[in-house]
Amino acid sequence: MIRIEEIYANTFWSYIRRHVPRTRFWFLDPPGYVGVEYLRSYASSGVEYNYLLAFDQEPLELSRLLPITNHICEFENVTTTGPGLGGIITSEYNSNTVRRLCQILGWHSFYYFYNGWVALDWFRGYNRTFVIEPFDSRQITKTFLSPNRIVAGERSHRLVLMYNLLKRDLAHNHVSFPLICPAENISVYHASEQLRSMYPDIHQVFESAGLPLSFNEPEVPSFASARLDLHEQASESLLYVINETVGTGQRQHLTEKTFKPICLQMPFVMASTAHSLSYLRQYGFQTFDSVWDESYDNELDDFKRMEKVSDLLLSLEGVDKGRLFKQCKDIVMHNYNHFYNGGFENILWQELEQMLDDIRTKLFV
Repeated sequence: MIRIEEIYANTFWSYIRRHVPRTRFWFLDPPGYVGVEYLRSYASSGVEYNYLLAFDQEPLELSRLLPITNHICEFENVTTTGPGLGGIITSEYNSNTVRRLCQILGWHSFYYFYNGWVALDWFRGYNRTFVIEPFDSRQITKTFLSPNRIVAGERSHRLVLMYNLLKRDLAHNHVSFPLICPAENISVYHASEQLRSMYPDIHQVFESAGLPLSFNEPEVPSFASARLDLHEQASESLLYVINETVGTGQRQHLTEKTFKPICLQMPFVMASTAHSLSYLRQYGFQTFDSVWDESYDNELDDFKRMEKVSDLLLSLEGVDKGRLFKQCKDIVMHNYNHFYNGGFENILWQELEQMLDDIRTKLFV
């Protein structure tokens, strides 16, 4: 297993300095911070020819990324001799943003699933605890569990999803949702202002809900992403609504959030970009199209997709939840074992080795 805090030094740089000589390797540190001031790099002594940026932690937004790539280009124009080939390593699959960036800069792009490695590292060992209620012992009383914390900025799909859940009177399930976004420090009313042309009553719906909605648990610590929690709520819920970081645009960018229900032995529905379920299946996981309708995954309109997710959740309200939960057991246990018993890691490692070989082939000069 890769120690995620050492991936740049011990995995990437140890390979690059041996097999892609005269290349400077750029990355951002600490993880999650984006800006020129957070740029770090490794470089061998001697003349440099090529440069490679790992922007694999966060979603790609050109407004945030171009100042970083421009800084690198300016630096390399001064320090390099020769063709100066550039490349970017991302964790976005089939991404229009990646294609546009490489078109602007003339760089090569390389992909691997960074957040898959994050999840393996962060959630290791939970299969050797007793904090998770055994699958067969659960008493299912709620349709879903849906935690939401950051809802502003680039996460407008979460506002749309919450609006649709409230309109369908589904907030009696295990749902959290803030009044003030903790990351942007703005209210959901301010954050949803641009959505009022499509949903004129969105402010009234939020006001009627009596936000914030919470789980009556202690304040969420800053490292909550790196742990499995909400065990009690999980043990009572038929499924987990994965409110992914990215929910708009043509791309797949999944995070550790996708793997929380897998490690909690839960079925799931995904509030993410189109074809995210198909993308996840590429890594050996199974989804629940044999149990309920997953056609929402094929909806290309981002807001309509959130509506279809909400319609699916509403359709599950009146079913025998315990019986339906048991129908999911084989899929749930396959995913759990695939995550913890090496299957997922083997796929990730083959992918990573192939990417490094592609880097060597395209950037070796």
